[in-house]
Amino acid sequence: MQGFSVEKGEGVKHVSSIVSEGTSPEESNTISRLPDTRQERHRLSSGAVMETYEEITNSEVASLDEWENVHKSCLSEIPPVDPEVLNDLELRAYGIAGNLDHMLATLANSLKAMSQVSTECLGAYGSCVDHVSEAVDENIKSMYTLIARCEELNASLKPLQNLAEQVKEIKRTLDIFEAICK
Repeated sequence: MQGFSVEKGEGVKHVSSIVSEGTSPEESNTISRLPDTRQERHRLSSGAVMETYEEITNSEVASLDEWENVHKSCLSEIPPVDPEVLNDLELRAYGIAGNLDHMLATLANSLKAMSQVSTECLGAYGSCVDHVSEAVDENIKSMYTLIARCEELNASLKPLQNLAEQVKEIKRTLDIFEAICK
């Protein structure tokens, strides 16, 4: 005899069978296969003695046979391939490949030219920066030299300030004498 227990898990109906007295699941009216659910794998790995199968009914098997027939009929309806079309397709593919190779070579040459121009521009920019840097350094040195000379001149003209004061005093005195003499 064979005993069955029906369990529901995750929306799929499972049938567990205990095989006894020479009856096997293959002899029944259903075709069975091992399930692919985590709960069943966990239950099997935890040492359960029962084998668990997912039930496929005869109507489902018939439905699968109908799909196979539809698939075969679709394949039979495909017309044979014309060899000239294949040759033409191959020639066009070679033409496209040649055009693509030419385009990529042209693109590579253009990119090489652009890279060369960019390198030359960066070289010119570097030279300009170096030249400007040198010119700025020279101008800064010249400015410090000018400031130092101006300070020296100012220091050397200090005695002239006293002399200018004396000249002003003499001029004022002369103006007083002229005013008296008139």
